[in-house]
Amino acid sequence: MGKFMLINLLALLPVTGGFSSANNDQPTTRESLPAGQLYDSAELYYREGDFSSSILFAERTVEIANTTRAYTQQAQSYLLIARIRYIQGDDSLALALRRQALSIAEKNNIVPIQAKALSDIGASYSFMNQFDSAISYLDRSINLFPDSLNLIKNYGRLGITYRRKDDYEQAIYYYLRSLDISLKINDTLTAAKSYNNIGNLHRRAKASSEKTMPYYRKAIELLRQSEHSYQLSNTYMFLGDYLSELGRYEEAKKRLSEALAIADEFNFPSIKVDVFASLGDIHRKTYQLDSAVFFFNRSLELNRSSGSVSDMIPTLLSLGDVYIKKRDYIKARQLITESLSMAHEINYIHPLENAYRLLFQVDSSQHNYKSALENYQKEMSLRNDRLTLEKSRALDEIREKYETEQKKKIIADQQLVIEKERAKTNTIILITNIVVTAGFALYLYYRYRQKSLFEKEMQHQHELRMKAIVTTQEDTQQRIAKDIHDSVGQTLAAAKLAVETSLKGNQDNTELRRTSSLIDTACQKVRKISHSLLPYSLRMEGLLPAISELLEESFGQNEIEYKFNYHNIPGRLDEQVEINLYRIIQELISNILKHSKADKVTLQFVKNGSELILWVEDNGRGFDQDSKNSGIGMTNIKSRLELIEGKLNIETAAGHGTITTIKIAV
Repeated sequence: MGKFMLINLLALLPVTGGFSSANNDQPTTRESLPAGQLYDSAELYYREGDFSSSILFAERTVEIANTTRAYTQQAQSYLLIARIRYIQGDDSLALALRRQALSIAEKNNIVPIQAKALSDIGASYSFMNQFDSAISYLDRSINLFPDSLNLIKNYGRLGITYRRKDDYEQAIYYYLRSLDISLKINDTLTAAKSYNNIGNLHRRAKASSEKTMPYYRKAIELLRQSEHSYQLSNTYMFLGDYLSELGRYEEAKKRLSEALAIADEFNFPSIKVDVFASLGDIHRKTYQLDSAVFFFNRSLELNRSSGSVSDMIPTLLSLGDVYIKKRDYIKARQLITESLSMAHEINYIHPLENAYRLLFQVDSSQHNYKSALENYQKEMSLRNDRLTLEKSRALDEIREKYETEQKKKIIADQQLVIEKERAKTNTIILITNIVVTAGFALYLYYRYRQKSLFEKEMQHQHELRMKAIVTTQEDTQQRIAKDIHDSVGQTLAAAKLAVETSLKGNQDNTELRRTSSLIDTACQKVRKISHSLLPYSLRMEGLLPAISELLEESFGQNEIEYKFNYHNIPGRLDEQVEINLYRIIQELISNILKHSKADKVTLQFVKNGSELILWVEDNGRGFDQDSKNSGIGMTNIKSRLELIEGKLNIETAAGHGTITTIKIAV
């Protein structure tokens, strides 16, 4: 505290006077001293997390520096204010302030500040997904001032930019260059940031936890030894979010609580906003809905005060989803509509698809079928636009890779010609000596090779047939579901509206009321059939919520007691594994309902090392395996397991229930 008091007292000294000097020919040196002290105070307040005081002192520095020609402190102050505005979510203001700092530094030839401003502008463009501009500014900063600290910062930012471009090879290259320099000069903060970046890259690339987790731990180890509280809390948050993705929710809560404790101690509101949102998401995933509401609301309260609209939108949608699960459709609609309004206001396209999907669920649950259809069509339109854009980007990447490979091939061919000429004489002599032996060996190899190729081709064709069967079945189910929803559902909705219109003028008509009730029942059945064919929860939330919903819909309405336990399952699996495993579980549940006469069912799902294991057990009457192995349902299960390289084992006997075990390597 004494450090702050001394600096603040010095900062409050008048600009003129207060310092004596016999030399009146050097007013700049004398009068620039308070600007330097003011800027030091601004930096200290920033490091302590007091952003308001930091901005106050930085703005005073700008005012004083403007009259005392302390241009270094003036440009530094603009960059500091920009850094705070960037953290607070005001990206456009941050970019404008960084350009102002660059202009001052260029005009007065302050090279280190020029390099810093160029780097910060590059970071702004990277965050705005203007990647070519970002790379250009970062390269300019590197070439202008190849100091070690400037290099490691810019290499890190180039890594982030290439990661956002999904160019992981270039991203890891720059992350490692930044890490190497920061470790050599013992810069713990930048080294920790590099470890975080590499961990986030592995996480984005869906690498195993054994490859990803050590980088977060190394970052935490470095940061604990230093005073970089903001980055330490940020790292705990990264680790907590990653553990949540892996389904390790208790560990995730512990790490997020550690991040929150640091954020509370040093008053980092942006960290608290994200931590509360992450805790809300964990409780939403585990169906602790009241707790989810509490944490999402805490995040929103802080967010509203900071004015970061883009961060509020996903939180509002998540909270709306919680209220849908709580069946409070009025509150859910209010939150989703608010998020839509914000997204349209700032032209934030990404969350709109999810918002319309949630509104479709609300309207369907409230039997507002006309509105539900409109929201469904909006969702489909946005999804089609997104898929078209993704396909275009994928084609561009393929074309670039093809051109690169062609260049490599030309170089390789030229090198091969040179080496062939060089070895021509020796090759002729060698062939003469071994021609008989080689001919016989080649004949044997040829026969072996042909047989191996034939077997591989047969296996490949078999896999293609299986994939085609399953893909056709999946496409057919999705098309039928869409047709049911778009045609039958729309027709029923129109019929419902017509009946309700007739009832308004004839409330005593018993037949019309009965017809309205029958249409409601038909709508519910159509929705149920469409949902079973095309489960939204699987596509949007993952396999675990989809299984929970399937079990509740299948057994919740019957007098069948069921349990669903899972352990160590990641938040999302490979798309092919998720859809095929879901369809297999559907088939097993259908068999239980149709044939087993069971009143108790247990489903357990675990990840053991690199293997997913699913057990489905019922206490029904069992069956003769020879009679069931040739059925359509069992054939379908086996076909899907072949597609995802799974193994099936069934233990059963008449009158002794059934245990089905499925193992899949991941």
